[in-house]
Amino acid sequence: MKILSMFPLRIHCWGGLGSQFFALSTFLLLSKKFPNRKLVLVLHSGGVTERTSEIDGFLPIGNIKKVSDFNAKKSRTIESLESSQNLSIKGLLKLLAYRSGFVSDLSGSIKELKPWILSVRGHYTNLKIPHDCINELVCISGVENFHGNGEPNSINSLSIHYRIGDLLNVKPESLVSKETLVDLVNALKKVNSIDKIHLYSDSLVLASQYLEICGLTIECHDEDTLSAVKALSHASTFIGTNSKVSLWIVIFRIFFNIRMKSYIPAAMLPQLVAVTDLSEAQLIESFVKLY
Repeated sequence: MKILSMFPLRIHCWGGLGSQFFALSTFLLLSKKFPNRKLVLVLHSGGVTERTSEIDGFLPIGNIKKVSDFNAKKSRTIESLESSQNLSIKGLLKLLAYRSGFVSDLSGSIKELKPWILSVRGHYTNLKIPHDCINELVCISGVENFHGNGEPNSINSLSIHYRIGDLLNVKPESLVSKETLVDLVNALKKVNSIDKIHLYSDSLVLASQYLEICGLTIECHDEDTLSAVKALSHASTFIGTNSKVSLWIVIFRIFFNIRMKSYIPAAMLPQLVAVTDLSEAQLIESFVKLY
């Protein structure tokens, strides 16, 4: 077992900043459970869309490895067709790796991980993220040090993170419809003196077109995702949509004790309950409003 513990524990991550925050939190949690193991965060570029690291400098160079595996061509040659006959063997080996504790998808508790664990999938988990871990994430990411122009903090504005991107074609059922978002903005207009929208999106032009019917001034923020997270984590009133980035913004807003000023789709509530120390009732009573 001592020999196995000499091997690095790799935390694999696919996806953008939201996924990378989950992988970072996994890294921090596992570093406490296995203080004598070397941990390596493996950032994959592969997936539906090509991804790059958005957390450069967050960890020492020796603890991050980048893998360029986007658009890897799987040739359909005779050799590849013949190798497909061995898929059942590969599946069996994979099952053995999971059953023996060498590999984990972190679907259970960290306490269940074996000392000889070699690889985990960390880009999305339901592991509870304790307050001290979120504090570390806030510090290393710079989320605590937002020094913007102050406008997103105005009580007369709404700050919206509207995830569209590849959801239009890949997972349209997860996309918050423009009608739903417009209805929410109009409802908030009726009870608050709202005159401006601060819009952050991976599809700014389309998102602004969707929201212009609200009749408010729209300021489009064409910034990198981390800058958006920093600003929105401190905004006066925040509207999130179905995405890991919006989820992390709400997690940070809870950490900063910003109460009852975060609006999220009802479908996101179970995810928020899973990773925080708060119950559904506590979240609704003190921190979030559902739409």
